[in-house]
Amino acid sequence: MVVIGFSDQPEGIWCVAGWVFRLLRGDVITQYPEDKEMADAFASAEIFSGLHVDSLTPELAVRVADALRQVTSGILSGAIRSGIRDLPFGDATAEEQYQQALRELLNILPPT
Repeated sequence: MVVIGFSDQPEGIWCVAGWVFRLLRGDVITQYPEDKEMADAFASAEIFSGLHVDSLTPELAVRVADALRQVTSGILSGAIRSGIRDLPFGDATAEEQYQQALRELLNILPPT
């Protein structure tokens, strides 16, 4: 399991299977390839099983939250193509599980 935390409160923590986090990380990095600082934060998160957005610098925390919001919304609306379709397990069931997890993430993202 991997978490993305926006606060230390349970309602501010998104906990998902590792494959969901890795897929989202890939989708975000694909959309923001020039943001090395964000890529490094996601890479560290995978090592430590969590991305604690609330502990990042304020500027990076805003960029990460905005990127998560934009990519998640884009995938759910169909405006952004997720990498799930390129994976061997990227069938309709896995895609629905991923989309459900993204909807859950959207519900806990802090307001802009």
